[in-house]
Amino acid sequence: KTYQQVDLPDGLYNFYGWVRSSGGQNEAYIYAGDRRVDINEAIDDWKLVTIEDVMVTDGQIEVGFYSDAEADQWVFF
Repeated sequence: KTYQQVDLPDGLYNFYGWVRSSGGQNEAYIYAGDRRVDINEAIDDWKLVTIEDVMVTDGQIEVGFYSDAEADQWVFF
């Protein structure tokens, strides 16, 4: 898990991330707060992933990437 706490004014946001993936991971996703997009399929070229309509409250949100994978499986972000 790689993540960061981001300070933002409360409101509705879209989050974006560029990813590549070998595919086949047990679980792999990009997330913002409680919203996520799975990225455990093979993505051979850089792909822009969007998480839309994420509500920020209390002035901050955790954003990041998670991967549970076997040897020789990978995610670049």
